[in-house]
Amino acid sequence: MIKKPFFVLLFLLLAASAFAETNLGAGLNFGYGSSKSDLEKYADATYPTYKYEDTGSGIFTIEAILESNSIINLPEQHRLGARLGFESRGVEKAEYPTGKIELNYWEVPITLYYKYMTSDSWGLFGGLGLAYGKAYSTEKSVTKFHPFITGGVEYRFTNWFGLGFDLKYNAGAEYKKDGFVYRDVNGMEGALTVRFYLMD
Repeated sequence: MIKKPFFVLLFLLLAASAFAETNLGAGLNFGYGSSKSDLEKYADATYPTYKYEDTGSGIFTIEAILESNSIINLPEQHRLGARLGFESRGVEKAEYPTGKIELNYWEVPITLYYKYMTSDSWGLFGGLGLAYGKAYSTEKSVTKFHPFITGGVEYRFTNWFGLGFDLKYNAGAEYKKDGFVYRDVNGMEGALTVRFYLMD
């Protein structure tokens, strides 16, 4: 379901590189973020015995990156960028004598950002974004868009490799249907990032 919009947007990012001197890259993020649902409350009210497990706050993200200072002829230390990612979270699960319920969540975030390079190695960035997310069980699902703001710091060990720390704040990110919250990811996320760049 997500393949078509993901690859269309990835194509647009890559196509933009034909019209400007850009820095293309890819990133991996490993983090932790706010996550809630009604699953444990529902299991407690419905089943006399159950086992509940929640890894839903763990975050893994892959992203494509396009960054440039030549689109509007910015000085070298000022850069504009775009990121397109796929974020997956852990599972919330309740097991009971006759079966189990699992709640999952993923999103496709698109971020536009400004980065200021304080030196050849250190960069600070801030940006805005929109995510298309899906929270679901085996029987039902909820999809929606929600906005977020983000910022962070990056250290470039070489022209092609960097490590960083990103913060992200989600708003309007309660995935609710028929009175049941399948996932609420409003609030802060933090992630360690590994990024690889193809060009200087």
